[in-house]
Amino acid sequence: MANPNILITAGCSFSTSNNESITWPIHLEKMLKPTIKLHLGQGALGNGMISRRVIHAVTEQLKTHDSKELLVGIMWSSFDRLELYNTNTIPHHSVNYGPAHHNPLKVAGKKNFYLINCHYEDETSSLYYKNFYNETYATILTLEHILRVQWFLKSHNIKYFMTLYMQSALPIGLNKYESVILNDPDVRYLYDLIDKSNWLSIEGMKEYVETKKFTDIRYANHPSTEEHRYFTESMIIPHLKSVGYIE
Repeated sequence: MANPNILITAGCSFSTSNNESITWPIHLEKMLKPTIKLHLGQGALGNGMISRRVIHAVTEQLKTHDSKELLVGIMWSSFDRLELYNTNTIPHHSVNYGPAHHNPLKVAGKKNFYLINCHYEDETSSLYYKNFYNETYATILTLEHILRVQWFLKSHNIKYFMTLYMQSALPIGLNKYESVILNDPDVRYLYDLIDKSNWLSIEGMKEYVETKKFTDIRYANHPSTEEHRYFTESMIIPHLKSVGYIE
């Protein structure tokens, strides 16, 4: 089977193409050598934005390319990172300090999506997390985002793989949350619908690379270039070969 002609990757700061360290999307691009590469990762993105960007990017590529040419790789972000849509400017935390960090941001139209985060101190984030946020609903939203991308890609017979940037990104299976969240019927049925065969066999990238000792210096608790390369060579590439996605 030929390597994919189009590579689309997505995620948060672990998956940007403009980060301080070369990340796994760039290492994967160099190894697969696709003709078209679209890296959609951005710092602080929540899973709603990741799912929308992937669906939009794939939809655009399907206008001129066969689905067999595509490979999509997604590293899901933290379940508690959210966004709001508003056509009016609303108070928001500024993350406009580089090509991979923007707020507000866009998917297909104007920059009407506003990132909110539990550690942001802007008025909108503070109001939401104080009055409306809870972990169970945030988990439900993330599972729904994952499932709609899964079903969308499967409906077009598109090759894909998924993983988490760290284990705590999705509080499933962790002792702290297991009895509260995993056993909640509004969560469990969604979790059971996830196709695990298209996920890398790790808890999260952060935990995986921390099992090895590397000499590269990390930046702000993000994996180093060496760790990203190791992750790509030892986890992503073998998985893609095992499922017959690449030669």
